[in-house]
Amino acid sequence: MTASLLISALIGYVLSTVAGLILLVTGKGMPRRAVTWGVLIHAGLAVMFLAGLAGLLPGDWIHVCFLVFCCTGMILSGLAMRGRIRGVLRVYFILYACSLVLFVASPSTLVRYITWHPVPAGADRLRVTGNIYLERQKALLPATGPQRFKLVQEFGIFHKTLERDLEFDFHISSLRLLEYRRDTLIRLRAYGIQAGVPDSADVSSDLVPDAVEKVRIEKR
Repeated sequence: MTASLLISALIGYVLSTVAGLILLVTGKGMPRRAVTWGVLIHAGLAVMFLAGLAGLLPGDWIHVCFLVFCCTGMILSGLAMRGRIRGVLRVYFILYACSLVLFVASPSTLVRYITWHPVPAGADRLRVTGNIYLERQKALLPATGPQRFKLVQEFGIFHKTLERDLEFDFHISSLRLLEYRRDTLIRLRAYGIQAGVPDSADVSSDLVPDAVEKVRIEKR
């Protein structure tokens, strides 16, 4: 994802949300013809997006098309909640308003969805031991270099970050726990593929606060 597309996605989503809220308040008297045209434009963008999936759109236009498609859906959600759109279409457009929950919880995830950018290849969450997991760190822009992960410990719906910015130059497919001393030390080996060749790296993390050497990653 380019920086310009990222900025466009954030601005477009915020503006379409504001437009949807305005229509929620003022859209009662909107002419039926204008509502119909809005729905038809949204449907036309859906057709263009499907054409992009079939390879009929050049370059990155598929991402721009899906972004505009999602933004028009967000705008029309205001009319749907106002009652100007009825039936199954009303439920469909109201679902766009639910994306606000995802925007508040994880803006980066929402941006990936509304610009049609798949999650990078490789595992994003792997269990290490017990309630400790290795998770990919979220970022608004996809990483062009090493993949960054973090060690987290789960406590129900809450989690504690044990270590951040663990870098691997290959996509992780599996893990092996080498050593674990509760609240003291964790050593693991990550396996994956780099340029079609199997690769691995050992990670040693000192869980003691203010340790001099917190993390060590060694190639195998």
